[in-house]
Amino acid sequence: MTAPSIFWCRSGRGVTGADETNLLDQLFARDLLARDLLDRLFARFPRVILEDFEFISAPGERPDVVCGAFLDLRTGQTTLLWRDQLDKLNGRLPYDDGPKTLVVSLFSMPRAPAIYRSVSHYLRMF
Repeated sequence: MTAPSIFWCRSGRGVTGADETNLLDQLFARDLLARDLLDRLFARFPRVILEDFEFISAPGERPDVVCGAFLDLRTGQTTLLWRDQLDKLNGRLPYDDGPKTLVVSLFSMPRAPAIYRSVSHYLRMF
């Protein structure tokens, strides 16, 4: 007799082979929900841009941008720009920022006042 295989999930709870089917069903249901949410998002905003910036700062000083990463969620196109490349844009965005574009930014506080005045739909996560 062989012992059932046990998989460990993030919660630390052991998942046996018998639970595996239920776990896959749950993951499939979540995947369908995520796809439905993306379909509804793209119906309203044909262009969704995810962006993130990395910063450095001396203690007590304002953060300074090191680089920016931009991902077009529909096409998968990724653009990575260093500080000098961002500076050459003169406040313009490295993507189309029309009225049908949603920009989702993880953290953009230092750049937001100068750049995002032209963005119609902007969601800042932090």
